[in-house]
Amino acid sequence: MGCRLLIVADDFTGALDTAAALAREGIATGVVTLDGLPGGRLSQADIQRETVLVVDTESRHLPAEKAYEIYHTLCSSAQEIPHVYIKTDSVLRGNLSASLAGAVDGLKEHPAVYFLPAFPAAGRTTQGGRQYLDGVAVDQTVFARDPLNPVRESRVSRLVDWPYRFQVQTLSVEDSLPNWQGIGRKAAVLDAQTQQHLQQWGKKLECAGALRLTAGCAGFAACFPELLKLPSDPSPLPLWKRLLVICGSASEITFCQLQRGEKTGWPLVSPEFEALLSGYPEKAAAQLKKLLTEQGKALFAVSKCREQVEGFTAFCQRQDMTATQIHQAIQRYLGRLALRMKDAPEGFPDGLAVFGGDTLASVLGALGICRLRALGEVEPGVPVSMAQLDGKPLLLITKSGGLGSEDVLERIAGLYQG
Repeated sequence: MGCRLLIVADDFTGALDTAAALAREGIATGVVTLDGLPGGRLSQADIQRETVLVVDTESRHLPAEKAYEIYHTLCSSAQEIPHVYIKTDSVLRGNLSASLAGAVDGLKEHPAVYFLPAFPAAGRTTQGGRQYLDGVAVDQTVFARDPLNPVRESRVSRLVDWPYRFQVQTLSVEDSLPNWQGIGRKAAVLDAQTQQHLQQWGKKLECAGALRLTAGCAGFAACFPELLKLPSDPSPLPLWKRLLVICGSASEITFCQLQRGEKTGWPLVSPEFEALLSGYPEKAAAQLKKLLTEQGKALFAVSKCREQVEGFTAFCQRQDMTATQIHQAIQRYLGRLALRMKDAPEGFPDGLAVFGGDTLASVLGALGICRLRALGEVEPGVPVSMAQLDGKPLLLITKSGGLGSEDVLERIAGLYQG
């Protein structure tokens, strides 16, 4: 049958939470990183392997011109796939304009892109062309303090149009689709405050034959099974016997989840500042291995509160480190930690949960995992996948820093096989 839908995401957790919106319906959905695509292009085997293929580009923190090149190359190899979906960050971080422009220019027919950034199940809504989180414009939320991609704009059209120029129209749910005129890149930003609004837009796009190129979050991705009549075969989620959680997120939402997790019995390990910068995780790895042996679960967090983040940042600044250097040091440490966990006599645990998109890329990169199969989700925005590690199945639970309910660790514990 071949691939019916290509989804291109700018980070790993975004790729997986969108894949989960389809996998929970029983749709065969594979996830691959650029490391698994020679030259950054799809092969015929890739196109024929899955009904839905999700590609993680890890382009959120790249220069805009590099992100454009990645999307252009990838989409130019996707001419045979009838539908392409550009998965963007739900609070508008990253190379939004570059990724959309690369996709439009890479597809030979230069289709207009219809952008639906709302994810109502996770509190993300679009109204009057602005993006909101729980009713607050995203540039007024904690994401405005993101250390790598601070959100300084909530007007979606401005982010689409710069630095790659687009003819942009912003539409409310009651509006009709645009009657495009002239040449050049075209984009429509579509308001939505509920999942029903996203479904309504999907029907309009389907009737207009305008589903060739769309963009947005996991919210609109959930509409594809019905819109595209994708074949499905649902199955229950697998369970874990030993689970390691690795958290590199510095989101306030994640901190609340960690604090709730500790109160409900998750043992937490956090490294000393010097160890984190040294890149040597042996002490933390030994603590985690002991906890996994004794309790079957362990939680590692680079930081578990805002004060710890501020203290670590001040410590690094005294070493004359830039924000980029700090980020690189943390990711290097996390990758090495994942490798050390393979050295336990019992081997790597059969379950791994990772909080934070950059952390996920570092951990799976270190473990050499570049292909997964999406299975479903613990809750919206917290996907479950299956990978292979040294020839053995590995259950993978992931989420971006800003997603998940406060009791997400309790929900993850619900998949424990005692």
